[in-house]
Amino acid sequence: MKGAPPLYDFSVIVPCFNEAPSLRQFHDRLVAALGAMNHCFDIIYVNDGSTDSTLDCLLEIQNVGRIPVTVVELVQNVGQTNAMTAGLQYAAGRHIIFLDCDLQVAPEDIHLLLDIFDENYDMVSGARTKRQDNIFRVWLSRLGNAFIRRALGLPLYDFGSGMKVLNGAFVRAFEPGPFRPINPGAMMLSLRHVTEVPITHHVRESGRSRWTLRRFFALYHNIFRHLIPFIYPFTIAPLFMLSLVAFAYFALAALHPELFPITERVSFIPMLIAFNIALSFAHFLLLGEYVLRGSNQVQEPAYITRRVFPPEKQNTSQQS
Repeated sequence: MKGAPPLYDFSVIVPCFNEAPSLRQFHDRLVAALGAMNHCFDIIYVNDGSTDSTLDCLLEIQNVGRIPVTVVELVQNVGQTNAMTAGLQYAAGRHIIFLDCDLQVAPEDIHLLLDIFDENYDMVSGARTKRQDNIFRVWLSRLGNAFIRRALGLPLYDFGSGMKVLNGAFVRAFEPGPFRPINPGAMMLSLRHVTEVPITHHVRESGRSRWTLRRFFALYHNIFRHLIPFIYPFTIAPLFMLSLVAFAYFALAALHPELFPITERVSFIPMLIAFNIALSFAHFLLLGEYVLRGSNQVQEPAYITRRVFPPEKQNTSQQS
């Protein structure tokens, strides 16, 4: 929808992965909640490579209710962030709502965020109160949230919330797409005008959570490498420091040889020089490899869209 004028006030983007058991209930509740608000909406469901009947369920519910629904099918599972990026390509709303469909956050709580949202905000986020997850996940999340909050100085306590309203101009300024997926780290660094609203968190009724320990660390790895860039290339920093130490040792030995009572100085100093050159050479080789890998990754799309099922024409004029 790049360059097109917005057709709606808000686009609701919902990534789905193996959520067939709860999708119809979620959609009915979402449509009812949106219909009770004085705004125009469209909904974009992104089937993120589901292996169950999620796609069939989405096509069945696509024309249920008076809110236009677009279904985007991805070739394979690429993760929540990339799926949200895919949904943005078809969002016709001025502003963006991101929402999980596992019913752990209630669609009815969207109005709590919209009641205080205006175009002066970059983001209004839902803060999950009384988390219904296991204690390990809760404390791990609190630790990550505390670290990011301290680094950014933002008044947020739940960065991983599944319900967020974002200013459309702010999101689209990053020009998200398959070669530039949403980058949580870069977006966090750019956030300035934000607020948080308490929302209720519920026990997951069906399926299982996708937030494994591996995915948790993958998310925070992506954020941390932008918040603290000097610790990300951890494979380069130790070698670089070792090069500096070797150089300092050589310089000190040359200036103050009496501090190094070595009888074979004639042979020792050239060996030290050679060692320092070797370390520096290895350092630049590793740095070059790191840069090349990063460049190669940019050339690969983060996701591939297989099919898009647009809303029926009679639904696109549903709201006044």
